[in-house]
Amino acid sequence: LTLSVARRLAPAWPGVHLTLLDRQDIVAPSTRSGFEALGWTVETVAADVFDYLASPAPPGRSGHFDAAMANLFLHHFDDDALRGLFAGLGARATIFAASEPVRTGLALAASRAVMLIGANGVTRHDAPASVRAGFRGTELSALWQAGGGGRVLEERGIGPFTHVFAAAGAMAVGPSGGAR
Repeated sequence: LTLSVARRLAPAWPGVHLTLLDRQDIVAPSTRSGFEALGWTVETVAADVFDYLASPAPPGRSGHFDAAMANLFLHHFDDDALRGLFAGLGARATIFAASEPVRTGLALAASRAVMLIGANGVTRHDAPASVRAGFRGTELSALWQAGGGGRVLEERGIGPFTHVFAAAGAMAVGPSGGAR
């Protein structure tokens, strides 16, 4: 997903330094090559996101990110953990965006039908569990603001299965509340 976004942004955003954070370094060499072909440098960090956000910036780095994004990640955490995560992201990222499962009856019904496309037992379990843990309305906005993250830019459903969220971090919000 990040590489497809990078391909669209690369003409306007040359020379990006991309940090990919996951508990395991699972980035394929072909994916690294794809970023490098765009003129982007890639750093992978194998760490827990909460530990990473709580730690000081590496030597020679500000610890600030122009943009941070998450895909199908936030629904794994309870509200307290999300407030903490949002506090850390709001302090270190200018912009944060996420794509999550939308929690609706239609999405739940569709998630239960994944067996029809030959999904294995793990996916047949995980798909409805993810929808039940998903988001709708302004649930993420409330958690972002409770975490002191900054200004919410957008939160809404997109299509029948996706909920998106975008916010400006505290560093991007000026004294009057407007984005810098």
